[in-house]
Amino acid sequence: MSLPSFDELKKLFQTKSKQFQGKSQQGYLQTLNDYEDYFKGLEKEAENRYSHSPTWGKVHLWFGLIATLSSTISLALTFYDNSSLSTPLSLISAISAAIITFFNPSKREIKLLQLKELCDLIRLDFISDRQVVADNETSDLNKQVVLKSLFRNLEELTKRLNERI
Repeated sequence: MSLPSFDELKKLFQTKSKQFQGKSQQGYLQTLNDYEDYFKGLEKEAENRYSHSPTWGKVHLWFGLIATLSSTISLALTFYDNSSLSTPLSLISAISAAIITFFNPSKREIKLLQLKELCDLIRLDFISDRQVVADNETSDLNKQVVLKSLFRNLEELTKRLNERI
């Protein structure tokens, strides 16, 4: 999926802002529906990414375990002057530590889980915002504030999806 740019998102918001200014209840609901459609596309892309967060957690765990065990065994073998076994174990330990350091799977897992949390937050925002926008007693200003807040969340999600993890 090709992710929309910030310019496309801003253009969507500006278009929608002009549509619902001075419009009826239907204009606000249509804007909310358009945002929700936009979110569904972003959510699919985000789900494709954050579904891999457990994998990154396991990578971090396994390489950390390998680095720890191999360095511990290598240390023990050093005391027995067994360089034929301690040298490859030291190499394995160094490679595992390098993988943990440079690929930083734990950080990737955290970023992906934060992406999931943001999607969950936006999904909840749609539920509460729909009630505010659908209420005839709510002022136009409050509806616009709600829609602008929702837009900022969509903009943040777009920004995070465009980041390299």
